[in-house]
Amino acid sequence: MYQKCPVCDGRGNVSAGFYHAYPVNMLTSTCPETCRTCGGSGVILEPEVGTGDIVTKKVEELRKDVDQLRKEIDQHIKPA
Repeated sequence: MYQKCPVCDGRGNVSAGFYHAYPVNMLTSTCPETCRTCGGSGVILEPEVGTGDIVTKKVEELRKDVDQLRKEIDQHIKPA
């Protein structure tokens, strides 16, 4: 599934200087630049449904593992 590119708003190009760190008045051209996000097509692929859920679940599992390791370390460090 596709969605409109959020960077160029579906136009396929961005204003001159969009990707440059120096002021626009220092540019030698005023021509629009091709959008680097969509490659000029104006659309991008939507993320797969559920992908974020998988990542969120994995992060939660890793946090639990870290918490468990911290408890074990605290038990070894603190005097009994």
